[in-house]
Amino acid sequence: MAVVPLGYFMSRTITGRVFFKGQKWEFTLNPGPINVKEHVLITIFANAGAGNVLAIQVVSVVRIFYLKQLTFFLSLLVVITTQVLGFGWAGVFRRYLVEPAAMW
Repeated sequence: MAVVPLGYFMSRTITGRVFFKGQKWEFTLNPGPINVKEHVLITIFANAGAGNVLAIQVVSVVRIFYLKQLTFFLSLLVVITTQVLGFGWAGVFRRYLVEPAAMW
């Protein structure tokens, strides 16, 4: 809710000074006013980082109900594997779930 007003505020207050002017690494901290693409990216990143990884529940259930002690490496492997599988399936089904206009 506060992304657009905060973006407009930052675009007005952050300096437009160019650092390393004339050099290969020339940059500015204020590229201009916020646009729709930036707003969408901020929303996606915020939603991706706001939740927890569902595989953590699997690790917790194994520890609590089955009384098995999993090592840190094994727990990390389970969590990363489930996340990578999810992103992989999302990439496989992108043609059917994202690209058709009816899905939007």
